[in-house]
Amino acid sequence: MIGALPWVAMSIDTLTRSRWLPATAFTGLAGAVGVLSFADRAPGTTQAILRRVRSVGQRVEQRSGYDLIDRGDVPVAFDTAGHLVLWFLAGLIGWWAFHRRTTPAFLALCLFTVSAGIEVGQSYLSTSRSPDIFDLVANGAGIALGVALAVAIGSAVGAIGRFRTRGA
Repeated sequence: MIGALPWVAMSIDTLTRSRWLPATAFTGLAGAVGVLSFADRAPGTTQAILRRVRSVGQRVEQRSGYDLIDRGDVPVAFDTAGHLVLWFLAGLIGWWAFHRRTTPAFLALCLFTVSAGIEVGQSYLSTSRSPDIFDLVANGAGIALGVALAVAIGSAVGAIGRFRTRGA
């Protein structure tokens, strides 16, 4: 089976392969958002994985003497920073995956709508999480920063490519 993988990769042209990676990364991130948002309702296998990750983290905490994973007193700022980073990655990877088919504003609006839906859905689908306006603001800020950085990087890379083409 593994011997067949290089043949499959060689049979797909470079352009198509380059589009699979961003789409796969975005899909993986979307799955992570779903698991993190509704972890208490996750199916058995996902619960087992989360328990395993948590137990490894708790052992690391015991050896390091720094308790972070299962604290009840984690400040709101830590949770909000997590939302900002997660949705920053969504904006960055989302632009990487869909920049050929959308505008930055539309992508940001779509991601923000999804994040708002998840925040509202937590009150109905989760027993341990509830909607929070600060989380939603952090989601929006993360999305805006992620999309803006992705557009800036794309513009810089495009400018360098145009400069090299003209200079050659």
